[in-house]
Amino acid sequence: MNRLVAIGVVSAGLLMTPVAGFFQLATAQEDKRYLNEMESRLRSFESATPPAVQAPSRWNTNGSIVQLVAERANRRLIYEIPRADLLAAGVGKGTLLFKGKKEAARYSGTAYAFAAKCATRPYAVTGDISADEKQVTLRGRQPRLGATCKVTGYSDEEIVLTFIPPGPN
Repeated sequence: MNRLVAIGVVSAGLLMTPVAGFFQLATAQEDKRYLNEMESRLRSFESATPPAVQAPSRWNTNGSIVQLVAERANRRLIYEIPRADLLAAGVGKGTLLFKGKKEAARYSGTAYAFAAKCATRPYAVTGDISADEKQVTLRGRQPRLGATCKVTGYSDEEIVLTFIPPGPN
């Protein structure tokens, strides 16, 4: 009820409703109808507004644990526990694996390739979300790096993410 004050003005217990930029005194019946309409609009707006940020979820990808951070349509995958060969390549907790967007049942964005002693290399990926939303498969052309960290070619890469259900802490 307090949220409706910006839509109508209550003065001495009477509701003043906006009409053509001016406020007019409403009858009791108009009062009730107006308040019901405004409450209905507010409820439909609240139910249609998605949460801005969802709690991070955990996913397994080829022996590493990553967190999925979802903010509206934006998605980030961040390493929580990298596997041993990635640790050796300089990947640590908090390293970004993927940054992109979710559109319907698809992801698109940038994944990052890691190699020891070389700078991180971005590459484009797209992929599908499974019907049960427990698996995401991203595909792209990952750069292959030579001994001097120069790109020597590209390989088809597939990043398969499997949801880890929350368990007891």
